Amino acid sequence: MNRPTLSRGLLALLVILPTLSHAQQDSPPAGYPQYNGYPQPGYQPPPQGYPQQGYPQPGYQPPPGSQPPPQQYPNQQYPAQPYPNQQYPNQPYPNQPGAQPYPNQPYPGYQPPPSVQPGQQPYGYPAPYPSQPSASPYPADPQSPTAQPPKPPTDAKLTLTSPSEEAKAALSSCLDAMDNFRYELVRLRCGEAIEKDDKLAFAHALLAQLSNLPLVQKRHITAAKEITRQVSEGERLFTEGLLALAEDQRQVARAAFEALVGQLPGDKHAHHYRGLIRYRFGDLDGAQADFRRALELDAKFGPAHNALGHLSLRKDSVDDAAKAFAKYVELAPKEANAHDSLAMLHLRKGDLGFAVESAHKAIELDPKFLRGNLRLGDALLLQGNLLQARKAYAVVMASPDPSEHHEAALRLARSRLYEGLGVPNQKSLTDAEKDLQSELEWTKRLHRRADQVQTLTEIARLQLERSAVVDAAKTLVAVRELLESTESPASPEKPEGKPEGKPEGKADAAKPVDKSLADKAAPTLTEEDKARYRAELLWLRALLLHAVGERELAVGLADEIEKTVRGKLGQRMAEDLRGDLAARSSNRQLVVKHLSQSTRATSRLALALALGGGKPGEQLDMPKARTLMEELSRRNTIDTEGALTRGRAKQWLKQNPPDKT
Repeated sequence: MNRPTLSRGLLALLVILPTLSHAQQDSPPAGYPQYNGYPQPGYQPPPQGYPQQGYPQPGYQPPPGSQPPPQQYPNQQYPAQPYPNQQYPNQPYPNQPGAQPYPNQPYPGYQPPPSVQPGQQPYGYPAPYPSQPSASPYPADPQSPTAQPPKPPTDAKLTLTSPSEEAKAALSSCLDAMDNFRYELVRLRCGEAIEKDDKLAFAHALLAQLSNLPLVQKRHITAAKEITRQVSEGERLFTEGLLALAEDQRQVARAAFEALVGQLPGDKHAHHYRGLIRYRFGDLDGAQADFRRALELDAKFGPAHNALGHLSLRKDSVDDAAKAFAKYVELAPKEANAHDSLAMLHLRKGDLGFAVESAHKAIELDPKFLRGNLRLGDALLLQGNLLQARKAYAVVMASPDPSEHHEAALRLARSRLYEGLGVPNQKSLTDAEKDLQSELEWTKRLHRRADQVQTLTEIARLQLERSAVVDAAKTLVAVRELLESTESPASPEKPEGKPEGKPEGKADAAKPVDKSLADKAAPTLTEEDKARYRAELLWLRALLLHAVGERELAVGLADEIEKTVRGKLGQRMAEDLRGDLAARSSNRQLVVKHLSQSTRATSRLALALALGGGKPGEQLDMPKARTLMEELSRRNTIDTEGALTRGRAKQWLKQNPPDKT
């Protein structure tokens, strides 16, 4: 290129630069003609009134004596329709229904005029689609298939990222242990994986699930977030979901596992964990679909059978649960959790001997599997072997996990109400309350607010049962203060100058503190937990008001419960309260009206007493009352509801035999 030509090119560039931004807004993408108004070589501009494309403007009249302008391309007829839609270049041309999109050639039948040089395109016709993307200031069409990210293959599975094969093997074993609730094995295998490769964010996320010690859990969460190694998208989403669960961010976790299934549609773990989070949110149908999909991908995946069994129990499908748990044991005969699930099923069915046998099997396979001791204690307690049941609970109370310790402590207190005939009396209620008071002090020292609220709620119920209204009022005030408090629970601090775990004071000397347990703290109460406990608090306040003669105020709190817990659950809870208050007022007709559809054990006991009460011949429905009492006498869930109803139902059946009726 000589100098004069270069100067003219620079001058042209300076002229068109100010219009570049405007052209970017309305011009089509690369590969389409540039409608910028500049003529092609050899073009003669039309007279005033004609646009650049050669069409006369509407209403234009040529001046008298003027000659019509020559057509730009005399051998080619212009199309009857407008030019292609510049905003949507994928629109067919011509713009008529049924027209075909642009082919990879110029408009059919077009012959370029002599003035057009080879490789150039005249105005109005698209250039052939380029075989390679050309540099262009125009963004890609967002509706074009090329702008969408490629979909993962349907058989995409989780890929673990690590230069160490030993680390990947240990991490995979850690994930399998987590699937089967083998928490001690999780800590062992994930620890081995981190020793082999300290850049495993996934391993830290798994350990964060089990770390109740705030500092340890925070360390794992921080380590996982600070690791910058590039990993597969599936591993990243899996890690993000686990960390969100550890931080109690349930909605974030749910979104992460939803995305994980989209990224790894062929991975059983992705569907299994999304099913678990759906189960936690109450989406039972969605959870069931995920567990079944996991089994379609791997029919020998035992944890999915286990999850289906628990889901079936929640739906009261005992037969389906039996099939699922039996398959779990068949696939993993040496898995402690499989036999523990089978023990739970036997408890639900009332087969106490088989429950004891399955629980013993779980403990034999893994002595550190403490959940087996909980199940063993329940079965022994229902058999009437209180001493051995309390020994099993005591084993769990020595656990380094405060959640397991708390659950065993509540069961130990409830076991007091199963002594003798199992009918709560003043002594058994007082002894159970003492056990709960001891657990309350334990939860305070560990700053476990959720456990404090649960323990106080049970204490208040027992105090109302033994008519200690003043004590119950003080307890309910403490519950309300905990629910209204916005202060985050602090981690317990170890006193300086004393070794970890050393007992302090008389209360500590009576109950040694495990050094790994003393500093653990529970997460804060979620809004869902607060709503549930507020409703329970209103219930107990209503019972307290009724006990002191304020019956109208007590009934009014049922409306408050409906406002606190929205939907059918709140309505059902309010009806149960109205029926309970009617029973305390000896209004049998109102009891039947409010409690006929109740599933709460204490409400069903009140309904049975109303149906079968009164003088001979005045019973409302004795057969139904007997049916309800038989169900309650076989109820095998060790909770406060069962502790307050099971023995009373058995006593009623003994006092009202069928022949006497």
